[in-house]
Amino acid sequence: MQAKIDLDQYSGGINIEEVMEKSFKDPFNIFHFIGFILVLLIPTLPASLSWLKMSGLL
Repeated sequence: MQAKIDLDQYSGGINIEEVMEKSFKDPFNIFHFIGFILVLLIPTLPASLSWLKMSGLL
């Protein structure tokens, strides 16, 4: 009983049992991944454009 009281004291009024029973939904999807890859490619944009221009593709 003492452990239950301590758990309720530190949970801030949130019923931990209800939170644990809810199904977990992964917050990431394919659009987040594609956006992350595009953001990583931004620093290479000037060099990529230069190579495309020198090769005559742009």
